[in-house]
Amino acid sequence: MQVKLYLDGYQYRILRPDVEGRYGKADVSLHSEGGSFYIYIEAPDTGSLRTSLSSIARLFHVIDRMEGLING
Repeated sequence: MQVKLYLDGYQYRILRPDVEGRYGKADVSLHSEGGSFYIYIEAPDTGSLRTSLSSIARLFHVIDRMEGLING
């Protein structure tokens, strides 16, 4: 199973140090292509895919909360 999540440049720069690697059985990588940025997830089954997506969603939530604190 594969998923491709598109990001903006800001999200890409913030997430890059923390997202790449293995999440359980899933391989997660960040890519940039012609000004577009995305997270690519490859997992052997739906459970592994769900686990990796949940972990990444938590990171997005942290980014959102930090932006709220910084911007008031």
